[in-house]
Amino acid sequence: MTLQTHSDHKTQRAAATYWFNELRSGDMNEQEQYWFTQWLCQTRENCLAYRQMECDWACFDAIAEDAAILAAREEDRNTFLGNGVSCVTLFAATTGQALLSAGLAGG
Repeated sequence: MTLQTHSDHKTQRAAATYWFNELRSGDMNEQEQYWFTQWLCQTRENCLAYRQMECDWACFDAIAEDAAILAAREEDRNTFLGNGVSCVTLFAATTGQALLSAGLAGG
């Protein structure tokens, strides 16, 4: 058994992410499917990295649909929109005042 370095793990994780996204896109041709299968079967670590990506995706998907998460997102969205309008108004007012003070605004 070989000791896997952090760099190896990151490389496998990046490859697993690439193949996971390619597969989910539905745009893989036969040759790409072949290369994916070759990569997946090349080492046990590749297979484990890909399976971990599938598990992570399933967890994120479940979290995204959780009622408490959806409620919190909606609350954050409403807060952001309320504060966002205030920030835009404040930014416009201060920017306009600065331009007037600097003599850069037309008039």
